[in-house]
Amino acid sequence: MVEDVKTISAPAAVGLGQPSYVWRFGLERRLNLIRRHVPLEGRHILDIGCGIGTFVQRLREFSPHVYGVDIDQERVRRGAMALPHLVVAVSEYLPFADGTFDVVLLHEVLEHVRDDRCTLGEAGRVTRAGGRIAIYCPNRLYPFETHGIFLGKRYMFGNIPLVNYLPDRLRNRLVPHVRA
Repeated sequence: MVEDVKTISAPAAVGLGQPSYVWRFGLERRLNLIRRHVPLEGRHILDIGCGIGTFVQRLREFSPHVYGVDIDQERVRRGAMALPHLVVAVSEYLPFADGTFDVVLLHEVLEHVRDDRCTLGEAGRVTRAGGRIAIYCPNRLYPFETHGIFLGKRYMFGNIPLVNYLPDRLRNRLVPHVRA
């Protein structure tokens, strides 16, 4: 299953979003929110959509049992140069046994996957009884579309105001690469 995943092309990478390359205040704030509700010390943790492993690296300060999966072979290769336990896999078919993890993180990933229900099912499958799943995903009511937009064939990156307030038909033409 994992071997069948191919490197993602540049146009397809737009749909995957850009991983966090640097640990900044916003990520620290989100980690602190997770820590308020989820014990991380010594736990088995999975970061789905880990990119180059920025969250994996930070989570390893709490536990040596932190794993990451991402669909992009190049990002996993880059992250694996410095971090163990990064694997190329699609979120809909995780290469782990049932109940492997105490904590599963999906940070800005769910809007990019092919099948969000299947991804959530897989996250639940690999989470131990009593474990936690932490999800961060865009809010349709947020005044900015943070994934950029397409104007015809031209992609414009950045925080574009008011796009998320448009009717679905129009919003989906401008932002076909992520679901709201």
